Amino acid sequence: LFITFFYISTVQSEAIKMPDDIQLYKDIRFVMPHDMFETVKIISENILSNCSPPECIVIGLGRSPTPIMAYLDAKFPGSAVELPLSAFRYITHGNTANDPPMGLLTVSEEKRLFNYFDLMLKKHITRKVKKIQLIDYAIKGISLYTAQMYLNEYLKKYTHQIELGTSAITEAKLAKQVREIADNYNLKRPKVYGLNKNSTASAAFMSEWLDAVSTYQRYDFLRYEELKSPELNEDERVKAFREYMKERVNNPTETLKKDCIITQSILLMGL
Repeated sequence: LFITFFYISTVQSEAIKMPDDIQLYKDIRFVMPHDMFETVKIISENILSNCSPPECIVIGLGRSPTPIMAYLDAKFPGSAVELPLSAFRYITHGNTANDPPMGLLTVSEEKRLFNYFDLMLKKHITRKVKKIQLIDYAIKGISLYTAQMYLNEYLKKYTHQIELGTSAITEAKLAKQVREIADNYNLKRPKVYGLNKNSTASAAFMSEWLDAVSTYQRYDFLRYEELKSPELNEDERVKAFREYMKERVNNPTETLKKDCIITQSILLMGL
């Protein structure tokens, strides 16, 4: 059995100070520490090595993959598709573990979910698309596996064959658990990216600042009796973050000097 696992080690950053003239960066409002950006870059480039547009698209589940989605969209516009789904753990019954699954969807709920997939994904899954890579930050991976299970069923409606793969970003010590839970549900194991828990890199995928830069608000489709589009995040930092990532990806030498500059929105992470 071949297991793919990447361990990404980054050191704890030293105290990061605010620049003397913060007005210089008022149009950016977001600057990533160097080790955080490098982790996003490593994961994104590895995904691209196995998922080349336009034959393959990447679907980011919820808010956690936002930095990956921004990187991919900056490099290949249209290759990254965001799928807002909050607390999405509808995969089995009878699990009493922490953060348990909530039970399978009913027939009518599944139909509504597939209509939601039509709304968010259908226009991106053209006949050119042969592969899809689904990515999420995982502690156990239950949300990722729920989406994997239902997407596998949803993709059967397409007349051409589409291969669905998964990637899980997690703490290095949780990688074994994430893989074994996939086995419990008889699902294909994900490619796992293990991060040092105490690094700034891990904060890229699990901190409150994602509320400010994610494209969509949190979305639980079961809260609504009818199909409803997710609400866009109106925070001005959403656009600023995307513009910054485009600059960072496409003009790396120009943004290198900003690597150690951090704004108030990132200080909330408590680095």
